Amino acid sequence: MVVPESEETVETIRAYYQHQLQYVDHIDCESVDELSSFRHAKDNLEAEGRFMIYEQFFGGIAEEMETVPSDIYRKYSDDPWVLTAKPGLATLAREFEETKERMSADGSLEPYQERAINSYVALFDFAIERGYGVSYP
Repeated sequence: MVVPESEETVETIRAYYQHQLQYVDHIDCESVDELSSFRHAKDNLEAEGRFMIYEQFFGGIAEEMETVPSDIYRKYSDDPWVLTAKPGLATLAREFEETKERMSADGSLEPYQERAINSYVALFDFAIERGYGVSYP
């Protein structure tokens, strides 16, 4: 996720993972502090000064998409690596949701893929709400 430097804070990291908990079923995690991804992002910022909020991208999911993410980035952004336009982020979220629905309907959706897609949608939604960008995986 690409955020203004002034917002590269533990509070932003916490807010994102709190937001993510609404989208993604984290087994045995009831709070942000229990998420290893939150602790990792927080530690990176505090120890190394690197702000990183990201979701691992699975290529197998992209293969099932009707429109590949790189085409959406090209359509909605002048920068091939960062998408900040709300319509583009919303299109990405919608494309992933539709892919999840198709994969679920044909029985090919694995639990890890569903969690991954939900994480991507949470990321795009958070970026839209905050006016942030998302860099290309």
